[in-house]
Amino acid sequence: IVLIVKFMQKDKVEQSELNQAQLAPLVEVEELMLSPFEDTIFLTGTIKGEKEIELKFPVGGRIDKFSFKEGDRINKGDVIVRLDQEKAKLILEKKELEFKKIDKLYELNAVTFDKLKESKIEYELAKVEFNETEIKAFQNGIMGAKYAQEDQQITTQDKIASFIAYDEVFLETGIIERYIGKINSGQNVKIKVDRWEDKEFLGVVESIAPRLEGMSRSLTTKIRVKTGLEFLMPGMFAKAEVIVFKKENALAFDIEALLKDENNKYYVFCLNKDNKIFKKYVDIIYSNDKYAVPADGMLLEKDMIIAKPSSNLQEGAEVRVKQI
Repeated sequence: IVLIVKFMQKDKVEQSELNQAQLAPLVEVEELMLSPFEDTIFLTGTIKGEKEIELKFPVGGRIDKFSFKEGDRINKGDVIVRLDQEKAKLILEKKELEFKKIDKLYELNAVTFDKLKESKIEYELAKVEFNETEIKAFQNGIMGAKYAQEDQQITTQDKIASFIAYDEVFLETGIIERYIGKINSGQNVKIKVDRWEDKEFLGVVESIAPRLEGMSRSLTTKIRVKTGLEFLMPGMFAKAEVIVFKKENALAFDIEALLKDENNKYYVFCLNKDNKIFKKYVDIIYSNDKYAVPADGMLLEKDMIIAKPSSNLQEGAEVRVKQI
């Protein structure tokens, strides 16, 4: 009879332990592994030139020729547009001949120095007036909109065309509120445009407006394009990928595992070999809406953390690990 009672008591204890194990909370566990971590933010915007300049002639006349069509690329020194030069050329040739003649007479002491000086001034003035019949590119750029046409008579007040300088090209975009503080000046950017799907252009965040603007409530941001300027045109739609954080060896984990105590200090629940949980406080150096990256030394590789802890979990509690 005694033996039967003992066996019955043992069975009750084992059953109780089994019941307690079955009542233990079921949790998902994440094993931490060192790996490269990079977070990027995707933006869209428009390619723009640093300068768009209105072209006007300093003298009036008839437009003889436009050398480029709208959208054509122009190199520094190229003649963009010129007026009819016949009259200016005749005057220049005449003044050049006069100056050469007087210069020879001066060498023979046949004219005064003042006469030579006067002739030279007239010749130089004729060269200036001839050069004023041409508009040349002062730097590399793109032919913008034309506001006049060949054979049209124009004055010094008429806008002839626009020239877009592209030695400095920017992608203009906007940063919405949720990304404020993550995107900063100096960050590297990868840029793509639909026209050149096989090409990737590199840029850097140049400036960020100090206040939110427009219906989108965004900060106007300028990204300076550093490579492939010759392929880009103002007005092109562009997509940008901003690398906001990068760490070669990171123990990034699911953001839902991160908890905060009454003192606003971050911690995670870890799992020991007895399937009991304990707290580990961590300093977070970066986080987004999916992942958190702890400071070095706060957690270790192969640490087991509770991925999605429920609100009723307590330190020291025994848990069951959910098979995923």
